[in-house]
Amino acid sequence: MKKRVLVVHPSSDMILAIQDLLEEIAKAQGLDLAVVRAKSQSRAEQAVGGDDLDLLVSSLEIPENDQVSAAAGEQQRRGLALVRKLRAGSKRPAAILITGHIDDAVFAASQSEGIGLVLDGGGFAAGLEKQVRAHLLEAQARSKDVKVEPPERVDLEISLKEQGCYYQFQREGKPAGEVHLLSVNAKKLATWVADAKDWADTCQRFVKEPHHGPDDPEEWKRKLRRLSEVLTEELFERTPENIEFLSELSKRVGRVGIENIRVRFAVDPNIYPMPVEAFKQSVKDDYWMLKTVIYRRQEERAESIGLEPRGLFLDEQTREGPINVLIVQAEVPREVAVKTPDLDLTLGALPALAKEVARVKKQLLDLRGETGRQIGEVRVIDRSAVPPGGSFREVVEGVLNEGPWHVLHYAGHTHFDDRNQAGYLFFPIGDYDLESVRIDRFAWALRKADTRFVFLSSCRGGQQDFIYHLSKVGIPAIVGFVLDVRDDEAAAFAESFYEHLFHGKERSLEYACLEARREMHATFPDSPIWASPVLVMRLGA
Repeated sequence: MKKRVLVVHPSSDMILAIQDLLEEIAKAQGLDLAVVRAKSQSRAEQAVGGDDLDLLVSSLEIPENDQVSAAAGEQQRRGLALVRKLRAGSKRPAAILITGHIDDAVFAASQSEGIGLVLDGGGFAAGLEKQVRAHLLEAQARSKDVKVEPPERVDLEISLKEQGCYYQFQREGKPAGEVHLLSVNAKKLATWVADAKDWADTCQRFVKEPHHGPDDPEEWKRKLRRLSEVLTEELFERTPENIEFLSELSKRVGRVGIENIRVRFAVDPNIYPMPVEAFKQSVKDDYWMLKTVIYRRQEERAESIGLEPRGLFLDEQTREGPINVLIVQAEVPREVAVKTPDLDLTLGALPALAKEVARVKKQLLDLRGETGRQIGEVRVIDRSAVPPGGSFREVVEGVLNEGPWHVLHYAGHTHFDDRNQAGYLFFPIGDYDLESVRIDRFAWALRKADTRFVFLSSCRGGQQDFIYHLSKVGIPAIVGFVLDVRDDEAAAFAESFYEHLFHGKERSLEYACLEARREMHATFPDSPIWASPVLVMRLGA
């Protein structure tokens, strides 16, 4: 059976050179290729027509049409737009982008399943062959049940606790290694916590200025860099224990690569506000949260003894069967004052919430159409679902009782109250009031619904009380934002997260969070949205 390949480049000579390379690779591998050529975006789209395409090889910079000169400066990264458009259909062909420069947007695109990069210049032929093997030959091998070995991965746990700090390495599939102590200055950690809260307040001011922005829009970035540098300096301070840690880490990075070192932080509640996701190996290094998996480990509590956590994709039910998603749209049409014996606060209107939920629902339904049985029911609960005389809370709890609901997406207000050390969700009562619901009560309903993962789409939904209460009753994993976020950016993160969760290279929460963070950094580099998400998981979940 022929494999149909589309080659797009503004240079006719390069098109012929690429075609020759493809035909050499095909001959060596016994493939039958049908190569179609185009010099512009519009011509490429016409050439594909309604036929199936197996592979797209395109320059990043291509003109809009054949009438535009290749040197006219009109290419504007149209190759990336072409890749996205052709992969938006049901066939989703593999794609290889040719570029002389890799920026954040191009790198983020290359992390999606089926998209590869080849650098123009020296080593081009070898790079193209490698990408063809990765995105065409290996896909064919998998379709014939030929085993492709996964990369070797190493888990690193870093514990920052009052009773002591330590690190531990573990190769995937192997017993955990020896626990080693770390030398960390407790006074510096306390100062770091205070600075982290100041950073969060700076980010909040940034988000609350929708029109003209704060006086210093770069301030939140500088504070994040400083927080990261303090963590780096403390973990790799020149003590015998920490020098050994740096040496061991460097060896493992050299052997398997940063992208295959998965970092897990275990922290005390008082350290929780710190942006540990900004971890890096040296002061001059880039944030590892943009390079590899970094998440936080939920602590086992006495209440969760005997409750076996069942993670998403880790048992037959969610690995093979459909995953049901319940979306709770707890919108607030206007500013509401909440006054109870425990609470006295005012919550603002959420005018864009319905639009955010609509985007997430559409994304999930589109993914269901592309992935078949992987996604089951997708249901939204909003105020229209409440019968006369009923309550939003009762409707939600009734639907949860109809479970299983493996994924719960909550869009609405959350609040952590310092005075009574409790977290709250807020459900609408008619058009003018809200009911506060303690997260620990709601968490038990989720446990009975067999909920494996909770996405909290709310400002500072990743705060400690929400996480710990959900952990107490055995919810295996939660994603929340530790900062205030803008509505459109929260929706964009959710869309990207679910895309990578159900249609990415890895079927795992941690890699979906990583890829979504990368895409937010590429799309909104000047917004805290990429630094805000926090993933918390139980061990083994």
